[in-house]
Formats: sequence, structure tokens, C-alpha cells
Amino acid sequence: MRDKMNSNPIRARILVSGSVQGVGYRHRVATIARKLGIRGVVRNLDDGQVEIFCEADNKKQFDDFIFEIKQPHFLIVVENIVVYLEGQDGYYSHPHQSSEFGIEY
Repeated sequence: MRDKMNSNPIRARILVSGSVQGVGYRHRVATIARKLGIRGVVRNLDDGQVEIFCEADNKKQFDDFIFEIKQPHFLIVVENIVVYLEGQDGYYSHPHQSSEFGIEY
């Protein structure tokens, strides 16, 4: 359910680098997003990064998501996260963003 106190969702494009491909990172991101109620999609890029398109209802939800996706987990090691918020250079939305969170294969 959307936060009625903040009717403007936070939309972001996030680039994650490190040991994030072939180690279950996309699945982990999707699990975290679904638990927090984040909408969007995650996918691997050819350069070894993972790209996340997300929409959160409020800043706390977004901040919690960023905190969780940074945490090391088994073979996952996040070295860097770059966040492009809606309206900033580097931001664009995924053409098939939905009301849930998915994994693009």
C-alpha cells in the first residue's frame, strides 16, 4: 500500500558493481524488493554490472532497500552503487516497469 503522507514515489536507476553476476544477486535484490514493497526490475549488463530500476513509496522504504542491497551475502560482494534519481542525468526508466518486482533474464 502506498504511503498516503508522501504521494510522490521515488524512482531510481541503480548501477551495482562488484561480485554481482553469477552469484544470485538478482534473485537477492528481487527478494529484498518484494519484502519491502518496492516495484521494478533487475537485470545483468554486459559490462559485469547489475542494473536496477525501482520505485519506492517513500524515502525510508528507498533507503532501506539501498541499505539491504549493499550487504554482502555468501559470494555477493557489492563494491559500488551509483543511484540516478528521476530527473537526474543518467536516469531513465525501464520500458516494461510493472506494479511488482521482476528479474530480467
